[in-house]
Amino acid sequence: NPTYPFTAWRLSDDQQFLEMQAMAPAAAGEEVMICYGEGSRAEVLAVHGYLPPENEADFVRLFESPADLVARVAKLADCTHSMAPRLLLLESATNADGILAVRPGGLAACAFLLSSIEVAIAEEQDLQEFKEIWSIGAGHNILEAAALAPARRRELRKQALAVATAVVDEALAPLAHPASDAEEAQRLEESLSQGDLGGRAKALQAARFRLGIKRLLYAFNQQASEWGAGSPHEKINFFRQTDVEKLLQASGSHTVYQDLLRTAPADPDDNKTRLLGPMPSILCVLEKLSGLPVIEVDHLRKGQLPNTLEFDGADGALLVPSLDAMPLLKAAGAGSFERVTVSVEVNSDASNHGLGVMLEISPLVEGGAEKQEGDGKNYIKFHPGMWDGLMRVEGPGGWPNHLTGFAPHNWTGSGQKFHRLHLVLNANGDNLVRIEGTNAGEVFEAPWTNQLTDGRYLPSVYAWLDCGECEPVVIGKITMRVHCTE
Repeated sequence: NPTYPFTAWRLSDDQQFLEMQAMAPAAAGEEVMICYGEGSRAEVLAVHGYLPPENEADFVRLFESPADLVARVAKLADCTHSMAPRLLLLESATNADGILAVRPGGLAACAFLLSSIEVAIAEEQDLQEFKEIWSIGAGHNILEAAALAPARRRELRKQALAVATAVVDEALAPLAHPASDAEEAQRLEESLSQGDLGGRAKALQAARFRLGIKRLLYAFNQQASEWGAGSPHEKINFFRQTDVEKLLQASGSHTVYQDLLRTAPADPDDNKTRLLGPMPSILCVLEKLSGLPVIEVDHLRKGQLPNTLEFDGADGALLVPSLDAMPLLKAAGAGSFERVTVSVEVNSDASNHGLGVMLEISPLVEGGAEKQEGDGKNYIKFHPGMWDGLMRVEGPGGWPNHLTGFAPHNWTGSGQKFHRLHLVLNANGDNLVRIEGTNAGEVFEAPWTNQLTDGRYLPSVYAWLDCGECEPVVIGKITMRVHCTE
């Protein structure tokens, strides 16, 4: 970088080590002093040409100076008071040269930014209350009106957050959603892992850099929304529906699934069978893809019990995306698999609503749903809390309500225990559903015919609840047993 012709350290050519240039000759084992260095990822990238992991030293500047801040805040907040005394107060403060930026670490880490905005929007009677105090979050002195009544202080903070989020929205408006950068980074990582370089390393670096900035800005806006709602547990779906769809489509290629497939252990009793799972929560996968907290998507949310999900929508919600089993097959030395058994823990207090799971063949299977009646999906449902369970399979090859021979207890009646649906799916289309109730000996099984896998691609699994808008379906562990060919 010609702007920075000399630096004290750099990343080695093989990107495995940091190379330091000492100020004087040094012997092995001797302590070497280096300059304090750059802070944010943007500065490190500009000076040293590589991108460090996201860290607490990062920031995204919103205002260039106190003068810039008061000018923009005056317009955004429709201030009618004079900005001159507010600018004077900001410029005469101990940390007048501080960076007015969004930082990782929550709103507390953005204390300098928010308190400076509060100075700009404060009414005349409030302005005299601002004094310099030490801020743990900022790590230095900030101006704060600590003597104001709590209600007024909260109102000031609410106004400051509204201004800050408006500025963040302006910055994000011309940019694509983080989902696009996450998808690009994932694609480039896969290309690099296969040895396909061709300048992709720099493209990956750029995608990661963009993603880091957007993550920080989106996270700030979400935290501001939660603060304004008055509860950190307020349900906030921060994604647009189109963004959700993109993330769900990309989820199957995420490394968390690839690692599961590649390292799937053999069944101790059958070396040809590989064990997958428990599968990760799809909400956690979306968080990893987007870098943002995901509380609820398509009426699917984290359950009240650990490692559970709850669903109360009418259109189904993805639990496990369709997966290419090739990493598993290669590790097992197989060319394909004969069958896969998908096992799902499920129960509910929903009364007189068919519920369970929906299975869908991968769109990558040649022919796939085009050869089947309807959309090719199968809906496997039963009725917890109803006499004889009334199990049915809807879709190609399915059948109407069958008596299970036992009354499956609902979620409350069972003491919050799960029924287990085992779905044995053969590559030739011969399938079997088996339900095991919450009590020993409660078993029902029946076959149906519909191709949901071709021996390479695993089907996607959805939560299902007829009609929705009632007591939620509770989903527990999801596992798979993949029986490989010779």
